Amino acid sequence: MFSIQQALAEYISLPLTEMNTTTRAERLRISFTNMAEREQKVLVILDDVWEMIKLNDIGLNPLPNSFKLLLTSRYEKICTEIAAGYSDLKIVRVEVMEEPEAQNFFWKITGALKQHDKELNKIRTKIVRRCGFLPLAINLIAIRLKFEEKVAWRDTPRRLENKNLDYVQESIKISYDYIKEEDEKQIFLLCGLFPDDFNIPIEELTRYAWGLRLLNGVSTFGEARDRTDTCVQSLKKANLLMDSDYIGCVKMHDLVLDFVLGRVSKGDHPWVINHGDNLKWSSAEMSESCKRISITCTGMSEFPSDSKYPNLALLRLMHGDKSLKFPEDFSKKKENLEVIVYENMQYPLLPGSLQCSNKLRILVFHRCPLMFDFSV
Repeated sequence: MFSIQQALAEYISLPLTEMNTTTRAERLRISFTNMAEREQKVLVILDDVWEMIKLNDIGLNPLPNSFKLLLTSRYEKICTEIAAGYSDLKIVRVEVMEEPEAQNFFWKITGALKQHDKELNKIRTKIVRRCGFLPLAINLIAIRLKFEEKVAWRDTPRRLENKNLDYVQESIKISYDYIKEEDEKQIFLLCGLFPDDFNIPIEELTRYAWGLRLLNGVSTFGEARDRTDTCVQSLKKANLLMDSDYIGCVKMHDLVLDFVLGRVSKGDHPWVINHGDNLKWSSAEMSESCKRISITCTGMSEFPSDSKYPNLALLRLMHGDKSLKFPEDFSKKKENLEVIVYENMQYPLLPGSLQCSNKLRILVFHRCPLMFDFSV
């Protein structure tokens, strides 16, 4: 909710500095009312909604007369629940592609000349059908096959042949597996540290990659910046990242983010990433072996008390207010920390947290009040 409020405020150039969500909603409501009184016509788009949102919490209840609201979601029930009480609700269902359209879409990406090859034509038909005629899945596969030899084309339908798999997730996995540069894979996975639909600053990816020593053969920060930007451009060409609303940023499709989160949450050194409902989150989800933690602290009153992470290399905390309490021994047993990032933390950790590691390479305070002595 906090991020939606912030996005709405930015679009109407409203400085929204309050941390209380109710106060923020009221300020938005007043601004929207003033816009309606000036007879400004406004379309508000809430794209790819996954869970219930109370319009009152974003200042849109009641919806001003000159405003229109567009919701997109995979779940019709969520849209009807959000728009309950509005008699002029209209539901438009978007179906998958028809087969001829899907096949033409595939050739448009891979190159029309290839359609004259009978073997590739048969493979194309299998791929499109096994992608379930879903545009994102077809797009990801087609981009990766565009410059590949026939052996890669022949192998793709076999990887998609399991009837029980999620076609989009498997197509993302195929695209991921085709990434040849390890640096690109690392930058791709780092994007999973950010919330859904987030405008990811490329400069921030550079800092994290530099701090974690993920880039091969890079000796200066300037070289790291160039390498990261090169990786981002390659990932965009592979359709694994998208253009952002802001210069210097990129975005990740929510289905691609699902793939990344599924990948980094497993293995010997899982990542802990939580940008959802922290009221339902507990320290039981956090493993001592975890390497990276990225958490939105909105709604948290206390950080888990048994948080000992000797393998932790990156700690990223966002949107914590003054009521958030940390254990006294929070900074202990974190001697491997290389990157610490505090963003919109109203009460950053005490100076002792900066002495926890002699490996620290990146320290970021963004929109945090400097409330303690930095002499350490």
